[in-house]
Amino acid sequence: MSLKYTLLSFFALAVAVGGAYSKFRTTESKVGFPTFAGQTGSVYSNRGVVDRIIKIEMHYKQMNDDFQLLTAEITMPFDYNEALEYKWNLAENVTLADAALTGTTANLKANIPKKIQLRVRGLTKIENRFVGIEVSGQKNQRRIYGESLLSTQEHKSFEKIVQNVEKIKTSRNGKSSD
Repeated sequence: MSLKYTLLSFFALAVAVGGAYSKFRTTESKVGFPTFAGQTGSVYSNRGVVDRIIKIEMHYKQMNDDFQLLTAEITMPFDYNEALEYKWNLAENVTLADAALTGTTANLKANIPKKIQLRVRGLTKIENRFVGIEVSGQKNQRRIYGESLLSTQEHKSFEKIVQNVEKIKTSRNGKSSD
């Protein structure tokens, strides 16, 4: 194969990929959620294609020497009267103190968080432990989904490391990354 033929093939491939990208690129929908190929907020997860519109924030606090209280605040961008299913995922050496790891909640109001709590044992800052929650439901015959992961040593989480790197870059360049 000649160099000219290789370069022309590469150029043709780049143009084709660029055209496909412009057709399917991520844009904002009318309600402010990302769209991809016309599908609002749809992305692949380990559960298949879902609309990631459920926002979840997680916190925990030490109740006493034995128990920790996990709190997940679930927020929807619109009123949602159907049932949402949730499932807690506990790290190794973290055990359930009471209640169940799965359940349902309903009647969420737009942008008003609904709290789900769980008491556990073994969640410690001495070792980095992770706890997660997955929430899913149906809206207009489409699956909606959200998930969150909590680290007991947040400063070691990937997100914090990236934020710190960006702060360092900003301080060196004198620019804001916001």
